[in-house]
Amino acid sequence: MPQQHRTTSYFYYLLYCSGGCSFGIIPRFPPLPVTAYAQDYFGMPKQNRKRNTSEGAKDKATSADEEFLRKLKAEKQSILNNELSSVSMEIERARGDIQELRKKIIAVDQLIADSGSRNNEYLCYFAKKFQLRAEQPVTLNEFHEKNIQVLEEKRHQMLEEYALKTKDLLKILEEQSQKLRESKDKLASMDELKMVCEEQEDELARLEKENDLLRAQYAKRIGCLGKDLDLKYENLRLESEARIRNTNDEAPKEALCLVLKEAEETYGKSCELRQEIIRMNTSIKEMGHEMEKLVLQNAEFRRNRLYLSDLSYLEHCRLNGIQKMTYFTGQNG
Repeated sequence: MPQQHRTTSYFYYLLYCSGGCSFGIIPRFPPLPVTAYAQDYFGMPKQNRKRNTSEGAKDKATSADEEFLRKLKAEKQSILNNELSSVSMEIERARGDIQELRKKIIAVDQLIADSGSRNNEYLCYFAKKFQLRAEQPVTLNEFHEKNIQVLEEKRHQMLEEYALKTKDLLKILEEQSQKLRESKDKLASMDELKMVCEEQEDELARLEKENDLLRAQYAKRIGCLGKDLDLKYENLRLESEARIRNTNDEAPKEALCLVLKEAEETYGKSCELRQEIIRMNTSIKEMGHEMEKLVLQNAEFRRNRLYLSDLSYLEHCRLNGIQKMTYFTGQNG
């Protein structure tokens, strides 16, 4: 590198670090070493600069979007799996209850059919008896009265058994109907849960669509911002190169004086900041010592409070002992 170009590069690096002179030759950026600044600002190709600005931002945005979508899909999948498992368990329990109710209803119907067949048998038996009596009349009054009494007793007994069995069957039928109504209510609640799950799925689909739209909008905005930044960077580069050429031709000595002045000012500011940091460190150390003293005082206060509580408890025990002694001495006296 020639001596003049090396001097001007160092001059503009110092201006670059200090934020530029009063007429704003170069905008403010974070400071870099002299070799790194010269290589990055003057020697780097245009393609590398664009890749460091636009492609890095796009990669970060796409990675953040992919991570957010992955977490959203995992959370959605876990919620749907939990809801599906709970709904399937409720449906299986409801199906088991319905099967049990159906079996019990079939058993009740079978009992009713059996009682009907028994009643038919009893009626056939009475019809045969009456037919035999009509065909073969009995002349003995005592035998006739005895048979009538026996038949009436059997009839009353069968009617009582029939009434008891019908009552039991009606109770069983009411219980089964109650269980059937409860199972129907459970099925209705399960339908409501299914509707809620469908609404949640629709809401998740809507949120995914909104997320896709927002992602597309942000991607477009990022692309536009990258293009604008590239254009601004190119304009600033051209403007800075023009100003550099003008200043190299017009006032190298004045620029060096300004650079030295700015360097002295920055050195003075750095010294002041260093003194301020030293003062802050000393104040922090003093505050730490004060904090340690306060912690020790707090521990001492806690120990004193425990000691006072123990003393009060001992005083209370002493007074109770004195009262008991006076009471027993009074009784003995």
